[in-house]
Amino acid sequence: MKCSRPRGFTLLELLVCIAIIGVLSTLVLSAVMQARSAARRLSCQNNMRQIGTALQAFETANGRYPGVYCGIIGPNRTVLWSFSPSSVTAYWLDGEALASQVRYSQPIFPPDPDWSTLSLSSPAVLRCPDDALATAKASSYRYCRGIFPLWPEDPGGVFVRNDEGVRTADITDGLSNTAFCSERLVSDPAVIPPERTRGLLSFDARTTPDISLACWQANADPGASAGVPWSQEPAGTSWMSGRWLHASYYHLFPPNTPWRDCRENDLVALAVITARSNHEGGVNVGCGDGSVRFVRNGVSLPVWRALATRRGNDFVDGAF
Repeated sequence: MKCSRPRGFTLLELLVCIAIIGVLSTLVLSAVMQARSAARRLSCQNNMRQIGTALQAFETANGRYPGVYCGIIGPNRTVLWSFSPSSVTAYWLDGEALASQVRYSQPIFPPDPDWSTLSLSSPAVLRCPDDALATAKASSYRYCRGIFPLWPEDPGGVFVRNDEGVRTADITDGLSNTAFCSERLVSDPAVIPPERTRGLLSFDARTTPDISLACWQANADPGASAGVPWSQEPAGTSWMSGRWLHASYYHLFPPNTPWRDCRENDLVALAVITARSNHEGGVNVGCGDGSVRFVRNGVSLPVWRALATRRGNDFVDGAF
């Protein structure tokens, strides 16, 4: 009886098998990456829900929402560096253990606007899992002041000057139609090379008093922006500070705009800070009723701006 030799793979069959395995691996890897991305986005939304709950609890206890600004205020030009809404709601964000460590005092002399000597490590609820630089004392989340950066005038959002306050009754647009908080990626020149930081366009306030118009012009005109210096200040690195660098944002530009944020050189109370995230396609926005929406980058600009106001007589529910 003649024995037959076992037949092996031909080179062509082997190559076909390798190709199939490669395609399957790519599909599986893509599915895994999408699942992880969705999980990080949901985790971020859970963080924002907790922030919303803390803000409502603060309003119930104090009769107003916290302020989110600092600077020189009042007829006597008082220097008042405020705590951020995150720090004054620490009890509801992370419990008594954290709140008991927050020293609720104002370091007037010398002013310490970034709380470099007082700042504690930020609680995990303030760190978006999609923001790699949200570590140590940083926070990924900002509080909405309105559409345009005005000072000392009311900017129209829920979070006004730290010496004032907005009540729930003042939000006539409805809590579900009003943005309370969103995201802004942390920028820290000390951690990553300056060319990779999310720098700010800066302007001379004496020659360009309208920061909103100046920011539009500098971003739209390559010739103008080429001559505008970058500010490499850290942004979002101090969760306790109420400065615009760390705590507030505006709806002047749409989410994740490719245009740069802006600040005035001397009058640093005025700055354009935009909602930004590493989530694919948009940002999370927490509303006054505790809900969290994922707002796409292509959202209608009028709708996006309407969401920022507390009493603009606008209705945005169902527009996303």
